[in-house]
Amino acid sequence: SIVFNTAFFLICRAIGPAAAAKSMHFGVLFFIFIASAVFQGAHYGFANLLVPNVIEYGFWLTGKLQTGLIYGIYALDISLGAAIGGKLTTVVLDIVNYIPNVAQTFAAKNGILFGTFIIPTIMAACQLILQFFFGLSDKKYQKCVEENEARALADQAGRLRNNFRLESIMKKAISLIVVLLSSFTVYIYSFTTIVLSLYTSDA
Repeated sequence: SIVFNTAFFLICRAIGPAAAAKSMHFGVLFFIFIASAVFQGAHYGFANLLVPNVIEYGFWLTGKLQTGLIYGIYALDISLGAAIGGKLTTVVLDIVNYIPNVAQTFAAKNGILFGTFIIPTIMAACQLILQFFFGLSDKKYQKCVEENEARALADQAGRLRNNFRLESIMKKAISLIVVLLSSFTVYIYSFTTIVLSLYTSDA
């Protein structure tokens, strides 16, 4: 997605808005855009694959099964990302002097293009860099799974598993409350943004 987003941005800047609009009708930009969308979708789904690995590794490292807590934090991250992304979009539009329902200036179009492709590319590059420090390879993950299974079998009395089950239920309840609160906050933020935009437009 980094490569295709950058290529799309550079080509649009090189050929201009009019030629770019024509190229989007089954031209070069159209196929670059499709490829970018495919890899971007895969990139968004990649984080979901890491969560079970983190849960298994955390159990191996600490002996505590914190599934609910981890998924709760993950859901909170998604809500925060949506809120920050929405705010960042409005900030970029304000910077480029975007005016709705009118023909946009060349500077505004370039700003929209930058916000649509370059900012996500920068974020993806940051995630790629952080990914190198994740440190949980397939071999190490398999080792964690095997040792966790052996630990569960060794607990003949079942006290450890029962404690984990109770703790998991409690953390799932806590994570549910956190997700509900964060979602409520996002909706309140969105409503406030709409009200403020209406107020400023009337002014």
